[in-house]
Amino acid sequence: MTSLIGCMACLGAGCDTVAELSFDNEQVIDLEPLGFVGTSCASFEGVDTVLRFNVMTSLDARLEPGMQLAGMEGTVLPGVSFGAQNIQFSDSWLFEVDADGSDVTCETATTCQTGASCLTPDEMGLSNYYYAPKRYCVFPVVAEVVGAPTYTHYREVPVVADGVKSLNRSGRTVGFVMDNSATLDGSAVDGSANDDVATDPWQYRRVGLTKFFETLTLGQEAGPFEFSAHFANGVGTDGVYDASSAWLRTVAQWDSAVMDKFPTPSGASPIWEAAQAGMMKIIDKANTAYARSLVVFTDGAPNEGAEAAHMAFMKGVQSATGLGLSWLDYAVEGQGPVRAYADAVALQCGSYYYFNTASQIPQIMHRVSLATAGWWDIGLTLGVKPASGKLYRLATTVVVSLGDGAASFEAQRKQKNEVIMDDRLVLVK
Repeated sequence: MTSLIGCMACLGAGCDTVAELSFDNEQVIDLEPLGFVGTSCASFEGVDTVLRFNVMTSLDARLEPGMQLAGMEGTVLPGVSFGAQNIQFSDSWLFEVDADGSDVTCETATTCQTGASCLTPDEMGLSNYYYAPKRYCVFPVVAEVVGAPTYTHYREVPVVADGVKSLNRSGRTVGFVMDNSATLDGSAVDGSANDDVATDPWQYRRVGLTKFFETLTLGQEAGPFEFSAHFANGVGTDGVYDASSAWLRTVAQWDSAVMDKFPTPSGASPIWEAAQAGMMKIIDKANTAYARSLVVFTDGAPNEGAEAAHMAFMKGVQSATGLGLSWLDYAVEGQGPVRAYADAVALQCGSYYYFNTASQIPQIMHRVSLATAGWWDIGLTLGVKPASGKLYRLATTVVVSLGDGAASFEAQRKQKNEVIMDDRLVLVK
């Protein structure tokens, strides 16, 4: 909450006062999108998709129902003080994605889907971002919020109100599954590490794991928590380990159980087998009273001839009741994604992240960690009807305004420290 009850004893004669210290300047400052989930994943009617997200405040806390913000009369309540009018989208374009993960380019609109346009970044008004000077098959999107946001929390309902629900779980379990292929350090070429061709030469995947645990302590107690890990070469934790809301104890446990065993990349990517093993580990050994999540890292396509393993995982994930699934696919453009990754995530109403540089992993893991505690959903109409069975990327700017503050997110291709980062949101149709 945003206030603190404190006792202050005056130094004068006989003065003893109890006062409420209010953080009157708390504002929303950061929007952390988790991505799109299917329309069946939330209780919205007449929508094209559902955007899942979190919002951070200036006190480094998650925005939750019941909070008091600067400039707001009353507290944050879905449909009352927080509604469709508080969320705005602009500069929205839906890019069609080819089978290899690259944006579909064109010469004329006749080669695009029905309803799509063939435009340059300048014609779309995106010339300030880092899109190649080509023509792309895109849909002009008019994103509108339908109804009020809803909030889901894994513990008891923080505020009894419409649009707020709890998963009624006493804690959280997260299983991590990590690709360990030789492409990560570039040794797939000749057996020696080569930063020039490596997908993650600076081991951002390790930084991202640390970021996950650091995020657990933001704004509130982490609560009961346990974890497991599984690498694609079979190395990992023997079971599921209890963690602690105290960061120093948690990181010591994590280092001894996982980070100290972090294997050197080698071989190919038996990612379906690893994902199945990681999933069964938390299903068989995790606390059944806890909410369960599986977070998978991969840097491209799985091993060839993995159809049986793929089918086994899809069957397992479909029957795994209440499993939250997040998939981080940091493939080089033109070398992925595998649509089946996104399909697997969709079965559990999870989040699929496809991006072109491993340096984005820490920020995405921050979002994934936030989502293990709770999230907001909004239903959207897009004003377009693209073909099903495909992947799309939505370029947009979304702004959430509450009280005196505003939080925004640019889902675009941007340059940061000479690295082009693709923050567009992945839509699975």
